[in-house]
Parts: sequence; structure tokens; C-alpha cells
Amino acid sequence: MTNKVILLIDMDGVQADWTKRVLSTYTEKYPDRFVPKQEDVTEFFIEGLFPEEHREDLLKIPRTKGFYASLETIPGSIEAMKDIEENCKDFIEPYICSAPELDFEDLLCHSEKAQWVKKILGDFWLKRMILTKDKTVVRGDYLIDDKPVITGAVDPQWKHIHLKQPYTPSTAQCTFEWSQWNILKKHLLKESKKYLKESRYYRSGL
Repeated sequence: MTNKVILLIDMDGVQADWTKRVLSTYTEKYPDRFVPKQEDVTEFFIEGLFPEEHREDLLKIPRTKGFYASLETIPGSIEAMKDIEENCKDFIEPYICSAPELDFEDLLCHSEKAQWVKKILGDFWLKRMILTKDKTVVRGDYLIDDKPVITGAVDPQWKHIHLKQPYTPSTAQCTFEWSQWNILKKHLLKESKKYLKESRYYRSGL
């Protein structure tokens, strides 16, 4: 047993500003069409906010070469990721856990996500990337993710921490913003101490 808390961290909508890039690119390509403001994107599946005849134009944007490799960062996320790398390795076992776009041009989404991580975060995080369409099968204690509901093949072991976005459901039990990272860090440290205590009981046979 280990006293480290396994923390899984999503990319798009958590570290990388997927929505901002989609909206800005769509505006550039179709300046005469309606485009919602980012704060008005109240649906996770953004295409639902657009007229049906325009949805395919929208969906082509995040499926084109260069999209994921050049996403902007979400404020506060990179500072927290660096803090985890430099100051939290004694009690947090961290991984990036992201779902790649399978309809991406030439299936390059996987490599572009890796390029983004190497450029923005460095080799430490590049070696801790998990790319999967089913996050429920990944072992962890907590998952920071912006998706309102995450389903898959099994009931996940991790607890879902919702990265707060305009589409975060009001019923979400655990919401989080990067400005609250120090609060979450203290909680994870407390959890690790509890795990350490439990592991000592386990080794002693109590």
C-alpha cells in the first residue's frame, strides 16, 4: 500500500482552453454567423448551441491538424501542475488523463496532445500521460475533469472533481477552480496521511 493519492487530471477544458479556440476559429471562418460568448456555453457538447445546418462546420474545427498542439492554457492550471511536479510528489501520484479525438485528421490528435504537454509542461508530465476513451477503467483516487457526467465500462474508483465551467451542472457535488488549488492540495495531503496510517495497520496485521 502507498500513502500517495492518485490524482488524474483532464486536459481539454481543464488545462487547455478547447472552447476558446473553437469559438475564435469559428468566428474567423464564419464572421456573419451567430457565435455564443464563451461564458454562455452552457452545454458540454457545444454543437447543441448552433443551428443544425452549421454544426458540422463547427465540429470540423477540433478535428483539423494543429488544433490541439496550439491550444491556450486555462489560467491557474499550469501553475498548479508545476506545483504538483515540484512540491507534491511525496503525497500525490499525478497523471494526465485525457480522451483523444478519434475522428481527427490523420489520427494526429494523440501526438498533438503529447506535443502540447511537452511544450507547456515538460517531460515529467509527458511520461505521465494516459490517453483513453474510457476513463472509468483508469485507477485513481480523484479525477479533475470538466465533463458533467463520465460513464464507461465500469464504475470508477476515483471521485469526480468538476472543474467549474459554465456547463457545470448545479447538482455537481464537488466543484473546483484552479484558484482553489491550495485548498485542494491541503485536502490531498490530509488524505495521504490517512492512507499512510491505514498502510501501517495493514503491515502490522491490525
